[in-house]
Amino acid sequence: MKQALELKLKANDLTTYQFGTLMQLYKSGSLTQKEISEFINSDEPSTARLMNRLEEKGFIKRTADKKDKRKKVISLTPKGRELLNELLPCVMEVGKGFTSKISEQENKTLYALLLKVIN
Repeated sequence: MKQALELKLKANDLTTYQFGTLMQLYKSGSLTQKEISEFINSDEPSTARLMNRLEEKGFIKRTADKKDKRKKVISLTPKGRELLNELLPCVMEVGKGFTSKISEQENKTLYALLLKVIN
């Protein structure tokens, strides 16, 4: 199933960083470029190039922040959301493959620990 996900990413000309960014936008609704930089642990110029590529592909849109016009708020386009809806079943299957050998309680503990590390 991991190979199926990799094939779908490749077919849509997506890197894992781009996919991770789209997933974060899917969960968050919208983020600033700085927030995305922090999430993917990247400098802002690299993140700007990443956003340019995602915008060129039609997966994201940038709008001016209502409070600070210098900031750009980044969100998914309908095309980006549609792509993620197509990819999510593969992602879920890959995740199940990683946790299939542990109990439900261990899975909950793992999930809680991962959230703690991420946040």
